[in-house]
Amino acid sequence: MRAAPTIPISRTLEDEATPLTARGGTAGNKRKQNTMNTNEMQIDGLTLAQALAQVHEDFERAHMDLMPWSRDALTAEELREWLASRKAAGIQINIETCELGCWAANDLDPYGVRELLGELPEEARQFGTNRFVRSPESRGWIWEGDLPVAAYRAMYDRINREFSGV
Repeated sequence: MRAAPTIPISRTLEDEATPLTARGGTAGNKRKQNTMNTNEMQIDGLTLAQALAQVHEDFERAHMDLMPWSRDALTAEELREWLASRKAAGIQINIETCELGCWAANDLDPYGVRELLGELPEEARQFGTNRFVRSPESRGWIWEGDLPVAAYRAMYDRINREFSGV
């Protein structure tokens, strides 16, 4: 049996580079113990625990920005809380700078949350074209029906202005 060739990949253990073989072992079959305590590890000036917490927070923020499409990953309580937050988000959104969206959705359940929770009767499943807005601060899309009347009108004024060439 031939020895695995050494390839130019290296890993750092205690500030010493150790060449790896194609099979993932170390050249010369000498293994070094990594004695670094994981609490001491630093990533961009953060401890490992802080870096992991930041990754989790960034994931949650991105996950919520995709709502309602990421709704399957939330608990029923989280879905209800998010759904309840739409009107408040609609009050705060800046219609002139937000992102606009338009797609077919259930007119009585535009986010698909009530259907997912089993709270939407079959006879209430009617689809139509619905408009949505979102911003980085809104934690997901906001259905036009969750906007205050002034914001709703401003959204349609903006749509008419931007898409009619006026």
